[in-house]
Amino acid sequence: MEDRIKQIMDKMTLKEKVAQLCCIGAQSFLEKENFSLDKAHNILKDGAGQIGPLLRKFDPKEGAEINNYIQRILLEKTKLKIPVIIHDEGLHGCMAKNSTSFPQSIALASSWEPDMVYQIAKEIAKESRIRGIYQLLSPTINIARDVRHGRVEETYGEDPYLTSLMAVSFIKGIQEEKVIATPKHFAADFAGDSGRDSSATFFSERILREIFFPAFQKSIQEQKHGQ
Repeated sequence: MEDRIKQIMDKMTLKEKVAQLCCIGAQSFLEKENFSLDKAHNILKDGAGQIGPLLRKFDPKEGAEINNYIQRILLEKTKLKIPVIIHDEGLHGCMAKNSTSFPQSIALASSWEPDMVYQIAKEIAKESRIRGIYQLLSPTINIARDVRHGRVEETYGEDPYLTSLMAVSFIKGIQEEKVIATPKHFAADFAGDSGRDSSATFFSERILREIFFPAFQKSIQEQKHGQ
């Protein structure tokens, strides 16, 4: 793998390297709300790192077909032949047409059943992967300590131990189905003054280490390499 990466890097122009750092929005591929193969050919000529939520409005069969079109362009029509990662949300179900919708994260946490969360995550990953979604922007492992924040339902609540358990279980389920999990967002992001999203935070190092960091630490240490 290391040799293959070096070979590709040696062939890449600066433009192609930049393309691998970019995420292309869904609208770029749509023509009157329908997927456009001509647009895809033009957009992907230099490759791409990721494509944003493209498959939401399509059912599983349509999503899989669109993914196959895109990957075939990259593997057959580009110099580098690097496939792209299509990502979307998956907090309580694959965020696409005709997917299963499970209870929100805060409700899943209320069960105190990490094994159940693991099984749910596996189903979410399966439903995502069959469409061509290989990365989920989930789970949200921010600690919610202010109910005024508008995204508390995305979290597993205010307890760092419970959040860590749920996070590790969710990530394990996702990654066992060969889908990338993305624990998010920035630590202490949901805990600023007045409950606003992404506001400044003023916590001591002790509070950060005891309350806000544990779930991120567990997510990385216990689920590295998909183990």
